[in-house]
Amino acid sequence: MNHDDTTDTTCQLSVNACVVAVVSLWLESCRQGRKVTLQSSCIIISSRPRELAQLIYLDFNRNFCIFVVKSDNAITLEIENLRRWSRVSGASYLRLAPTTQLEEDLRKSEAKPMSYEFHQRPQLVYHYERYLLDQNISAYVRSVSNSYTVGSLERVVMAGDRSARRGAVLALSRMADYRSNATLGRMLCDSDRGVRTLAENGIRRLWMRIGTPSQQRHLVAINEHLDEQEYDRAAQLATALVEDAPWIAQGWYSRGKAFFQMEHYAAAIQDCHQALEINAYHFLAASVMGQAYQLQDNPVAALEAFRRALRLNPSMEEVRAQVIHLQRTLKGE
Repeated sequence: MNHDDTTDTTCQLSVNACVVAVVSLWLESCRQGRKVTLQSSCIIISSRPRELAQLIYLDFNRNFCIFVVKSDNAITLEIENLRRWSRVSGASYLRLAPTTQLEEDLRKSEAKPMSYEFHQRPQLVYHYERYLLDQNISAYVRSVSNSYTVGSLERVVMAGDRSARRGAVLALSRMADYRSNATLGRMLCDSDRGVRTLAENGIRRLWMRIGTPSQQRHLVAINEHLDEQEYDRAAQLATALVEDAPWIAQGWYSRGKAFFQMEHYAAAIQDCHQALEINAYHFLAASVMGQAYQLQDNPVAALEAFRRALRLNPSMEEVRAQVIHLQRTLKGE
């Protein structure tokens, strides 16, 4: 597990004999080579008034959970012996009670004061896991924005574990603007499929958040005309936009897409090429350019454009199929 962007805190475990016994069992299990894992976390409300606790599930045959209670002066660990299914505010259901043998081990263990390091997961992960439960994107963005800046989210994206990267990409897609284009563009090639999917959806949003508010509304209007298959009107609006703000790649791409639908393939290729010159991560422009070359009966250029799109976004399965088809066709010739 990658603990980038986390804090190591030395916890005094002398406050509770049961805690010491459980941690002793944990360490003994590690020494004996038994599998002990740190499972998913979520935010809960502690039984102590107005204190925020974070639930860490420590796998002793799925028998125990540890509450890490934060206060101004210290961090203490508390163990809960779960004898039945119980529900905690803001968390999913907890699992069943300890085995008789572990209860006996707890009774026999000596409670000795000791200190040990505890690795805290990034707060972003807890916000993301809560979002997975309630699907409240507005609450998620509010929670993340209270703790993270766009810059810190970009650092998590590049160095965090899988859950942290997913959470950071989702937050960036809602909080960032076009300046985070390169960060999300690199995440299109992440090793995790979930990160790649979030990055693809997020970067499309990002491409629309560029320029003045008026120019952004212009982009939205162009998209609406494209969706309604009003390609001539979309091309007119896009032309006005690229004349007003030629540095907006999405304007060139939108006009290129409209030209493609109107079967003006040379113009579509030119505009998509210009979009890629401005925004090197614009996989959609590369894909449209490949389709236009293909309809011009230029399979070599089409293959190169499709390959470029696939390098930018390996998740484009239709483009991958086109690459395989063109490779076989050109090899057969």
